[in-house]
Amino acid sequence: MIILGTGAPQLRLIDHSRLPVALRRCLRLWSLIPRYWKRMAGLFAAMLVETAMGLATPWPLKIVLDSVFETPPLASVSPG
Repeated sequence: MIILGTGAPQLRLIDHSRLPVALRRCLRLWSLIPRYWKRMAGLFAAMLVETAMGLATPWPLKIVLDSVFETPPLASVSPG
């Protein structure tokens, strides 16, 4: 928080002991972002890949079940 008044602006430090516990933890994690941003970006990318693979799971399963129960295969998947 910047306090405007006469002279140069002054920066008032926040008393962290009066903040709720959840907010204190968020501030602590926020201070670690510059140091570990590459790891966090890698974890985020891995979560996106895992989500995409989880959403794509029913499609290969449908092809396997269709071939087991002898229904006509999908046109885009069949060779030739």
